[in-house]
Amino acid sequence: MDTRYGWPIEFDRCCKKRIDGKAAIYGDSTGAIPDWSLTVRPTEDPAMFSATATDSQHFQILFPECELEHEGGRGVLSGWAEEAEFIGDHQ
Repeated sequence: MDTRYGWPIEFDRCCKKRIDGKAAIYGDSTGAIPDWSLTVRPTEDPAMFSATATDSQHFQILFPECELEHEGGRGVLSGWAEEAEFIGDHQ
């Protein structure tokens, strides 16, 4: 994930798990920007995924249409979001 200013948020250690009874891939951020979590789920289109990134319970960003790409021998999820949703109090 890359923020508006070009700072990458990396999720290098994701794993498969069941969330609310459905298959998903989940991981916490591992790079220089901490406290983000990422949940990726398949969509009806087998080539597409939806992803939700959450920042310490303050912001949630939904990426409704993501594709799996390969860069440098690694799988990279690529998608766009139009806006972030404020979901909690910022203290």
